[in-house]
Amino acid sequence: MPAEKPAPELPADAAAFDVDLEELQRLLLQKNSNTHERQRAQMEAGMLDNMLGKYRRLCVTCNVDYMSDLACSVIFALCSRFAQKKEITDSVLAVLSSDGPLLRVLEAQRGKDGYASELARILPIDRESFANWHAIQCSTFNTVSDWILLFSHVYFAPNIELRLESHPLTRRMHNACEEADLASCYHLSTPFLCIMLLHVSVDNVPSVKLLERFLAHQQSYFVRDLEIRVLRAVSFYNDTSTDAGADREAMAIVYAEARLEPHFFLLMQKLELREHDSDTTNANIHALTPQRLQLRFLQAPSAPVSRDAMHSFAAWAAQQQFSVVSSRQRQLILYYALVHPKKLPHQLLAEHYTPAIVARYAQCPPVARIDVDALAQLLHSVRVYRNNITTLVDFRATCLRGLSARQRDALSLVNVFQLYVVVFQHPSVVHELWKRFCAVLNHTTITCIDDFARSHECEHAAVIVNLIGDDNDTVAIETGPPPATGAVPY
Repeated sequence: MPAEKPAPELPADAAAFDVDLEELQRLLLQKNSNTHERQRAQMEAGMLDNMLGKYRRLCVTCNVDYMSDLACSVIFALCSRFAQKKEITDSVLAVLSSDGPLLRVLEAQRGKDGYASELARILPIDRESFANWHAIQCSTFNTVSDWILLFSHVYFAPNIELRLESHPLTRRMHNACEEADLASCYHLSTPFLCIMLLHVSVDNVPSVKLLERFLAHQQSYFVRDLEIRVLRAVSFYNDTSTDAGADREAMAIVYAEARLEPHFFLLMQKLELREHDSDTTNANIHALTPQRLQLRFLQAPSAPVSRDAMHSFAAWAAQQQFSVVSSRQRQLILYYALVHPKKLPHQLLAEHYTPAIVARYAQCPPVARIDVDALAQLLHSVRVYRNNITTLVDFRATCLRGLSARQRDALSLVNVFQLYVVVFQHPSVVHELWKRFCAVLNHTTITCIDDFARSHECEHAAVIVNLIGDDNDTVAIETGPPPATGAVPY
């Protein structure tokens, strides 16, 4: 019987392969914790982007510039519990535009001309949307999380304590908090009471749950019976109401004091940039993907129109040698005026451009080929329609007959203005531009827009005012819309 072989000797550094189970468990817990934190951060970022998109949709629906910090006052008024949307909105606009302490503070902060320009971005509100606002809010901005995220970016105008310390609603909310024993847990300053008023005045959302969520995040420690205390405070606040009209006028003052932080608009710009990059990527993928073979293309083959770099807007702008501080949007407006079927007179541009630029524009030769993407960029940059085109009602009644009632209702005033401008462009680009902003281009629509263009004159001065707008914080003019992939509505 052969002798057993001795066990092999372990190397001297065998201890290096020993596993510390406690250290391994700690690393696994740390990895799981990092994964949960990363998932939580992604979920919060998704909720924030969702809220930004919904807020932008509300502003576009009522024709208010979502990049203005005064727009939130109008949105809060429209989404309030007051059934008279027109009255509460007019009260807010009256507070913002009438002479008073708030107006003097804002004009001192931004300058008289700066505040007037900011106010002009919310005054042309679409009052036709008020009749259906309840359904719009229920389908767009209807969750507690959305309002909590939006109110987290709200602050109030400077020195609000001097103006609203003895305000009837803040005093009533202060008494309600004392009645519910919330004064012992929170510092009831005037801005804090005003933000509480915003939470309890939202329509279609349970005010108790909204206020409870807000107060739960204000303290690092646990507040006992917070739900019961909030319920008592809200009940006391609602029960002490005596005059609905006086409450509406008083609440309009609180809405007019509310502002959104500058960080909110930075997040909105980043969202638009991400959406543009995503749409561009999807459009490129769609263009490179083989499509289903269709018989009409075999019968009448059409070669794709190549984009000539020599006839693009970028090449034209380089030839003009604009100043490095000139806005891209102002350059696009000059290009729009030049490629119009009837070159616009330079007198229309003298109010918005220097004499040197106007003289250079008057000497520009005609463009051989129109850059459709440049015109689409310019029209996509419009965020607010200024209510200054008299024939827009006729255009809406005649040129949108080919659309269904649902498609017509989905068009905002900005969309209608964009289609109005498209109708008066050169016939070689009208149909392609129309498809950039409206998914329907049938025989009825083509006939209507041709008849309208022949029987009406474009109101160029009013169009240029809408195109210029306020381009200080416009992201769309730098990025532009994604490349066209067919009939895609705005």
